Amino acid sequence: MHIIRHYILKEFIGPFFLSLLVSTMIMTTGHIVQVADLIINKGVNGLYVMQLFLLLMPWLLTFTVPISVLSATLLAFGRLASDNEVIAMKANGVGLVKIASPIVI
Repeated sequence: MHIIRHYILKEFIGPFFLSLLVSTMIMTTGHIVQVADLIINKGVNGLYVMQLFLLLMPWLLTFTVPISVLSATLLAFGRLASDNEVIAMKANGVGLVKIASPIVI
């Protein structure tokens, strides 16, 4: 069971971080206009702008982490299903709850 858990987590981790990076970058592009206004018109230092982005990250992660989990889950289990690995696991007596438990936890 440990091998299956590690295999499923390995299939999940890559798409999760990729999706997290992409969705966070997409969400930060919405704030670039405001930041450009701060730099150009108000004359704010670049160090303060970077600090502003770092302080903005926890708020953005509340939106991007669920999106990333959903997309990574769909990609991981979609690939497992397309390669018939889910059917092979079920044929060997591993239930769907055991297959999905690493991702749910």
